[in-house]
Amino acid sequence: MRWVVLFVFCVFICLSDVLAQVINAGEAVKHIGEIVTVQGEVFNFELTNRGKTTVLYLTKDFPHEDMTIFIEDNSTIINHPEFIINGNKVSVKGVVTTFRNKPAIKVKEWKDVKIETPIKVEALSKNIKETDQQNYKPFSKFSNNKFNYLLDNFVFNQAYYKGKELNVLFRQLEIPVIGYIPALYEPASETTVKESECPDITLYFCTEQEKDKILLNKNEPPLLGVSFKTPILRSHNDIPLMLLKKYHMKYNDAVREYYGTQIIDSIWYVHYHFSNPFPPYYN
Repeated sequence: MRWVVLFVFCVFICLSDVLAQVINAGEAVKHIGEIVTVQGEVFNFELTNRGKTTVLYLTKDFPHEDMTIFIEDNSTIINHPEFIINGNKVSVKGVVTTFRNKPAIKVKEWKDVKIETPIKVEALSKNIKETDQQNYKPFSKFSNNKFNYLLDNFVFNQAYYKGKELNVLFRQLEIPVIGYIPALYEPASETTVKESECPDITLYFCTEQEKDKILLNKNEPPLLGVSFKTPILRSHNDIPLMLLKKYHMKYNDAVREYYGTQIIDSIWYVHYHFSNPFPPYYN
């Protein structure tokens, strides 16, 4: 009898996991700590540069999203942009936790996320020859939408640029860089060299007139983040800080000449979570 009870109990546990309750993203707040299957529409996304993580915001944009999904992998996204096109419906199973007081589920890989309505597009090749520009689409194809132009050509197509100088990307650009933000990390002490570095740079593509319109409509600013293969150590070279103080984040030939020789490690886009995404010096 004892073995029968144990068997029934095990079957119940297995079935409860398999038959996890299916809910909409808006209901997730009522199921914190539970294993459920959440369904919802991707409103916006971001690709982090350091954690190599994909973040999906369901139903609404940050900070009003109903649910956040973290996928500890962004390699699939870069080569299969159809997985994260805004408007796709996704389904994911896991334990509902909280992130910034909102429901969240974290999974390891993209295979843990079911795409309900995938948009079929050609996957980008990981091995693109330097002379092969077939994946590049001219700016005229994007109806003057700088954001989509940058995302499609440089984030999704970053396999072509990895290991090359930033100048290669600069030469490809059809729209001007207006401003930039270098990531400058101050040293914790004189002996802490690792923290005294410039590991990446964010490039802005907004004119003053476009900036005002972007802020008014609460749209995303057109920008690119580029991580360097070898961070610039400020303990050996203070040129990044000198350029920053001299030109106040304004992009010009001197900035391009210095950063253009840096080797690209990755190209990314991070969704800005601020009411004013533009830095003080850029205003």
